[in-house]
Amino acid sequence: MLNQTLLWVKLAIIMLTIPIVGTIAAAKNSIEISKTTGSIARPKFTHRPTKIVQLVDAVSPANHRQIWQVAGNPLTPEDYYRSAERKYGKKDYQGALADFDRSISIDPNFAQGYAGRGNVKHTQLQDYRGALADYNQSIQLKPDIATVWYFRGVLKAERLQDYRGALADYNQAIQLRPDFAVAYH
Repeated sequence: MLNQTLLWVKLAIIMLTIPIVGTIAAAKNSIEISKTTGSIARPKFTHRPTKIVQLVDAVSPANHRQIWQVAGNPLTPEDYYRSAERKYGKKDYQGALADFDRSISIDPNFAQGYAGRGNVKHTQLQDYRGALADYNQSIQLKPDIATVWYFRGVLKAERLQDYRGALADYNQAIQLRPDFAVAYH
């Protein structure tokens, strides 16, 4: 029972250490188990993290808005993109939109930021023209992302009644990814 408890404690420490240290191997190496008592010693970090990220309440606990603080390194468009995806999953659509906007402001050529922002506009805000503009920009910047072609096709078919345009977009998605089953539907 004690060994099983120690195993769970060790696993918990590793899972908490990974975001700071960066890898499972480094996290495992940072934990020491005393051979005499069998207890887990305080983690000793031998690797300096390249980026420390922590969530901080930005405005008030009531709205659960969060900002990312990074010690030493500026945030990347990918950081904001991942944050936007998390916010979208939590139904914080305005927060997701703001993070997609930030990803684009950092790198105006970040195609995924336009695609994500287009999805929020399309599926949640009913800004169909804005979504179309974002999908178009994403495709212009990076024309090899099949899902953007697919989403633009859905928008054209379901909201804009541009059925020929939708069919062309679905065909392009299939050409890029022949295993993309939903595009056939």
